[in-house]
Amino acid sequence: MMFAAPAINPHAGCYSINLNWKSLIPTFNLKYLTSLSILVFAVGGCEKISPYVNKVKNPSKNFPKAMMALAIMVMISALLGTFAMALMFNPKIVNNNLNEYISNSTYMAFQRLGEHYHVGGLFIYIYSWCDVIGQFSTLVISIDAPLRMLLGSKETKNFIPKKLLKMNKHGTYINGIWMVVILSGGLIVAQAIMAQLVKLNLTTMPIRYLWVFAAYIALRKQQKKFDTSY
Repeated sequence: MMFAAPAINPHAGCYSINLNWKSLIPTFNLKYLTSLSILVFAVGGCEKISPYVNKVKNPSKNFPKAMMALAIMVMISALLGTFAMALMFNPKIVNNNLNEYISNSTYMAFQRLGEHYHVGGLFIYIYSWCDVIGQFSTLVISIDAPLRMLLGSKETKNFIPKKLLKMNKHGTYINGIWMVVILSGGLIVAQAIMAQLVKLNLTTMPIRYLWVFAAYIALRKQQKKFDTSY
């Protein structure tokens, strides 16, 4: 939509992007190497579908295909999104109001698109509802998957409050989901700390996945003890 905007409104006033070889090659220093953690964060969450892998038809073949498709989709979305945002916002203004852009950049982007297409806040309303649906579905999966692994374990049921073990007709631990929804809702209400939570998340999430990698390596070393087809 951003790339097509100048065709709709020739006076959109997009920022120019310097795409010469020098600007595209990064500076290989400590700051750049530590920023590579965003690559882990980009596909972070795909491990949450592990409780559902056995429900995939022919998982040994189709599950790896799904993971490759996921990585390609994330890469394309990230590249297009980065270029589109560069056309819309001045980096100097972004750096001077970083917290505001961290919390509201997507809404500001769709507001800018609405201005380009002369439709006001239409894109913000459409995106907002899409985001609500997407965030709730992601939240449900993010809650349901670890709950299935934790509460479905025979070893942990002896230490879990009985009310959290209640399941609905779909086999979902409904009270556990409500507990997390209430806790998350409390954080959403506290908008004042949203930027700080985003920054904290960018630090803790990659660190968490390091433990996932360590567990996977340890599992592979003991692979003979497990009977798996994929």
